[in-house]
Amino acid sequence: MDDGVNQSTPDQVKVYVMDRVIVKEMINPGSGGALSISDGNLAGLQLAIPPGALTADTTIGIGQDFSLPPLNGRTIQIPASFEPAGLSFALPVSVMVPYDAKRYKNPDKLKVYLYDESIGQWIEVPIVRVDQVYGLVTVNITHFSSLALIEDEEETSSKHEIDGGFGCGMIKNVSRPGNPPTWPLDLFLLGTIVLWLSFRNTKCLRFLPNH
Repeated sequence: MDDGVNQSTPDQVKVYVMDRVIVKEMINPGSGGALSISDGNLAGLQLAIPPGALTADTTIGIGQDFSLPPLNGRTIQIPASFEPAGLSFALPVSVMVPYDAKRYKNPDKLKVYLYDESIGQWIEVPIVRVDQVYGLVTVNITHFSSLALIEDEEETSSKHEIDGGFGCGMIKNVSRPGNPPTWPLDLFLLGTIVLWLSFRNTKCLRFLPNH
C-alpha cells in the first residue's frame, strides 16, 4: 500500500479457482449446513459442516479442478475440489466420498488424499468410516483442498527361487488383493521348473516361502 508517504511491503496471495463448480450454497456459522451432489461423476459426494466450524457466513462450493497432478502415477477415481480454497475450520468438517462398491471388492484398500497446495503433494487423510451398503468413505478435514479417492494397489507376491549351482533364477507370481488364490498355478509352475532343471543337471533347489 502506498499512501504517498510510506509504502508497505506487498503481500503475495495465491488464488486457486476450480475449473467447474457443481454446487454452491451459503452456510451460516451458527446452524452449519450440508451440500451434496446428485449427478455426474461426483454423484453421491456429501459435505457436512457442523455448527461452529465457520466464523462467518460463507459461500461454499464443490466442483472439480482438472489441473490436479497424478497421485503416485495413478488415475484419480474421485477428484473433488472445494471453495473457498484453503478455507480453515474451527471444527472438523466431514466429507463423504462415493465409491463403486461393485468395482471395489476390498473397501479396506481404499485411501483418501488431500492435495497440499503449499508443497505440491498429495497427503493421505485417515478414513473415519467405510459404509459398504451405500458405498461411502467418510473423512474429516480441517481446511479446504482438492480431494482424491484411490484403491491401494500394492501387490502381494510369492517368490519361488531356483538355485541351479550356476546361479539362481527367480519366478515371481503376483496376485492383487481380491483375486483368487494363485497357489494351484504356483505349484504347476514350480513343478515345471523342477522338471526343467532336472534335465539341466541342477545341483540345488531352494524354495522360499511366501512373504
